[in-house]
Amino acid sequence: MPNFQVHYALVPRKLSPFSKFLQQHTRLFSTETKIEKFTENVLLKSLNKYTPDKIRNFAIIAHIDHGKSTLSDRLLQLTNVIPSDSEQRYLDKLEVEKERGITVKAQTCTMFYKGRMLNLIDTPGHVDFNFEVKRSLVACGGAILLVAANQGIQAQTIFNFWDAFQAELSIIPIINKIDMALVDIDRIEKQMQTLFDFKKEEILKVSAKTGLNVPSILDAIIERIPPPNFEMKEEKSFQAHIFDSWFDHRYGVVLLLVIKHGQLKRGMSVQFFNDKERIYNVRQVGFLHPEMVPCESLTTGQVGYMYCGIKSPKDIIVGDTIFEAGNKIDLQPFMSINKIKPTVYAGLFPTESSEFERLNKAVENLCLNDSSVEIETDSSAIFGQKFLLNLHIGPKRFFLHLQNLLDGELVLLVNKFYLILIFLFLGNLHMEIFGQRLEKEYGELAVFTSPTVEYLADIVNNETIRQKRYGGKEQIVISKPSSFPSCPTDIVCYHEPVSLVSIVTPAEYFQLINSLCENARGENIETMYIDETKMLLKWRLTSGYASFDMKDDGYRECKLEKICIYLNDKQIEELSLICPSVIARKRANQMINKLKNEIPSQQIEVTIRASFGTSRKAVAQAIIKPMKKDFAGVLKGNFVADRLGKKLKHQREGKERMKNVGNVRIPHQAFLNVLRK
Repeated sequence: MPNFQVHYALVPRKLSPFSKFLQQHTRLFSTETKIEKFTENVLLKSLNKYTPDKIRNFAIIAHIDHGKSTLSDRLLQLTNVIPSDSEQRYLDKLEVEKERGITVKAQTCTMFYKGRMLNLIDTPGHVDFNFEVKRSLVACGGAILLVAANQGIQAQTIFNFWDAFQAELSIIPIINKIDMALVDIDRIEKQMQTLFDFKKEEILKVSAKTGLNVPSILDAIIERIPPPNFEMKEEKSFQAHIFDSWFDHRYGVVLLLVIKHGQLKRGMSVQFFNDKERIYNVRQVGFLHPEMVPCESLTTGQVGYMYCGIKSPKDIIVGDTIFEAGNKIDLQPFMSINKIKPTVYAGLFPTESSEFERLNKAVENLCLNDSSVEIETDSSAIFGQKFLLNLHIGPKRFFLHLQNLLDGELVLLVNKFYLILIFLFLGNLHMEIFGQRLEKEYGELAVFTSPTVEYLADIVNNETIRQKRYGGKEQIVISKPSSFPSCPTDIVCYHEPVSLVSIVTPAEYFQLINSLCENARGENIETMYIDETKMLLKWRLTSGYASFDMKDDGYRECKLEKICIYLNDKQIEELSLICPSVIARKRANQMINKLKNEIPSQQIEVTIRASFGTSRKAVAQAIIKPMKKDFAGVLKGNFVADRLGKKLKHQREGKERMKNVGNVRIPHQAFLNVLRK
């Protein structure tokens, strides 16, 4: 056996060109906060030469699974940002993105090509994350509209086009996946010409997977997308727009921004438009290549990052304007910060009540990187203190990986408190992703409750009732069952949220889609043919549980019922729900049947009853028979019948006493199964 001598050397991490094998402290948020020491020091000191006329800021927008992330990887390889043999979907940094194969967070990367600085923003394609797309387009001068040759134009393609069009961006139309067999490229071209009025010669045909014709995209970006239209004057002080942020354990809050004018340097003092009282010192600036690369400064039109020691996520508002401290001129923000309207409300509670504070801190940090989330406080007799969190979701089964987290039992004791978070989401997928990120990135196991939507109620024209019960309001918002009016005569009518929905479907499924929309109480607005095989349908449907692409279309009048669930005459508020009157009885029966199947037999008889509102009349009811002990096999000797009767009488009396003071035990898994729609 030969002897091998191993020699070790201590090398400073900052200077070692081999430091990549050392363990790095990675960020558990939207991207890994790993500062890459770029070897071309000349490049780091020469960013000032990239004046606005040499900069192109662009986004890639498309329907889900049309090849955005694959095209982004190919562009990074062509500009030597990443090796040509690197793994695919390089910009998808979240674990949940890699698992699902979708982009959740918009990612940014700076590329250098033919003396130009190209800032790429890869955006999500799913409708639940459309707010990420809109937020990213603010920093762009143009957009690549990607359409897969095997699928053609989809509903989200149309919405993305109009978002870019309304933002006055230059749009480069591209047909992707032309390498696939049996694709009809001419048909896709005609679709794009019909719907978007593109000229045939404007449309590029590429294959992001094989790299076919991808270099032509880089040339088109330089030629067709205009440079940032910002003023670069010395008298203009520094101002920038924040379009993303995340939290890092070492640096605090890291901001992603586009420089509108002026110069951002390390050591500068800066302020935020929405918080002019506090002044922060810039500790580092740089750009993403695709990791964090520090540089001396960022100038007009450039996209990069900075951190200034902000420790609390609450101190940052994505969309805010940042400017040099002491600047008394031109302090108008670049854009108004419009909060995203939540469409679905849901509750989240930790598996252990003692873990509430830790879960609360994790949620706050995650909300920094997902600014569509809002938190409000609330309380519950069963769960105790809780938070309301607002997000935006579509209809998918949520939290499949959380189904089996709770093996214990939930005891329905009025005095025993559990802690709960209530969230409002953009869509069901958004809620599902949020929960997975909470588990993967923070190690917090939590369970969501049944989602609901926001209704409106018009109060009767009676000043006394309005002042006494509703704070003088003519109209109130109902976002959860506990806020449903207790007196039906106080309400003139209810209003439910509706959405204007666009559905792109093959012509052969027209009748089926129409039937589904009618069952969802929809109203047909428009039907048109995109070509001989595809149709575009527009419907007005109730929002909150739609998986299609949609935009808010106000409210419409409706009739609502609050379904209340009682276990042995004790109301379980957490199982209450609000739904339209036409399906209320059916929904009540479903809830009762679920509870009957999920709740195990107890020592006492359990009566499950569903009622509407304050009425105690049962609209659906079921009884779970109690467990009984069989004495016949254990009684021996004389007078067995008399002794058996006495035992059974004592058993009945004992169960009556238990019924008066006893509690119904519901296993956690049963509770979740009932809440799941």
